[in-house]
Amino acid sequence: MSYHRRPPYLIIFVCAILLLCIGFMPSSIVCAAQVMKKNTSQVKQNALVHHSGRKQTDEGFELALPGYVYHFPEDHASHPSFKTEWWYYTGHLHTVDDDSLDVRHHFGYELTFFRIGQSPLKKPEADIISNDFWKSDTYYMAHFALTDETGQRFFHTQRFNRNTPFRAGADASSYHVWNEDWKARAQSNNVHEIQASHQKGLKQGFSLNLSLNEGKGPVIHGEKGVSQKADCHGCASHYYSLTRMPSKGVITLGDKTYAVEGSSWMDHEFGSNQLQKNQVGWDWFSLQLSDGYELMLYQMRLREGGNDPNSSGTWVDPSGQSTHISLSQMNIEPLNTWVSPHTKGQYPSGWRIYDTQKNIDVTVTPVLSDQELVPEFAAYGVAYWEGRCKVSGFHNGTKVSGEAYVELTGYDKPFTQKL
Repeated sequence: MSYHRRPPYLIIFVCAILLLCIGFMPSSIVCAAQVMKKNTSQVKQNALVHHSGRKQTDEGFELALPGYVYHFPEDHASHPSFKTEWWYYTGHLHTVDDDSLDVRHHFGYELTFFRIGQSPLKKPEADIISNDFWKSDTYYMAHFALTDETGQRFFHTQRFNRNTPFRAGADASSYHVWNEDWKARAQSNNVHEIQASHQKGLKQGFSLNLSLNEGKGPVIHGEKGVSQKADCHGCASHYYSLTRMPSKGVITLGDKTYAVEGSSWMDHEFGSNQLQKNQVGWDWFSLQLSDGYELMLYQMRLREGGNDPNSSGTWVDPSGQSTHISLSQMNIEPLNTWVSPHTKGQYPSGWRIYDTQKNIDVTVTPVLSDQELVPEFAAYGVAYWEGRCKVSGFHNGTKVSGEAYVELTGYDKPFTQKL
């Protein structure tokens, strides 16, 4: 985890300005506090109207229940009345044709922002000049990984911050989430901007700076506005994706810079659910096929073996129309095993996915075996595998190729950590 040091003279300058403001402009401070309080209260009031009548957890967070009505682009923003939320970008990029490059480079990337609420928003904002303003009711975590397929290398890093001023946060009124200088935000023209970087010397740093068009538009997963994860009440999330986002930007790797383009996938999920005691982890797949279809599948694995019957997926056709898939309609067969040299976890590696109702039979193959993200500090998360894969096979009787991202949790040890 990297932090940027502020120059001492800058800190002294900022402190001096604050002291001057407190000493000579108290009315301005109070006015600013009142404006912030008014704006924040209005956002919360709108959220309460939008989610009125919904039940809560024992902590006071809202449950993800059937009947939720999505509003875009508003739902791209943060939902602080739910305990857990994440914005998840993965993508497949290649270098723009350039005569100066001997070969076209291929990359995969993951950039994820997590918001983990510690206490729900129950009352109006505390006065800006009180100590409550500096208390943290939310944690923010972010993961950044880059797969250099051409060079057969994998890089990853993470960040963890409280929602203290200037460090990390997520807007509830418009889409903007950040963790230090990593960020994701949407412009008014439905273009997303994402960026992240990690520096460990000139030869070891890596960064990503992309612009992504929304493409087909949001695809809502599950049924009746919820993606169910278990049978219990509220054991679900509100979950949608942007499944094929034309992407363009720059990747730096060490002392080299690459102009890249390709396609990305964005997940946004929010709820207040935890894994149940009989659930040990999940497998998640996002496939982008050459015939213009996309496929999302997830299976919640059970401690006694097998998968939770609530596991499901979504088909997306070339026009953006989606179809819900139940567990009984899909088959995911692991083909090989990879043992992590970092955690000793035994992960499946390579899969056959077939669904007789949709007449698909494809093989998903990792471009690199070791795409495991291991937390730099044990308290900040769990190890999991997430990586770029290639797809080959048949769909509707026609040969197809494609690209995929796969996420695997709970293989080094059961996923029991509370979010």
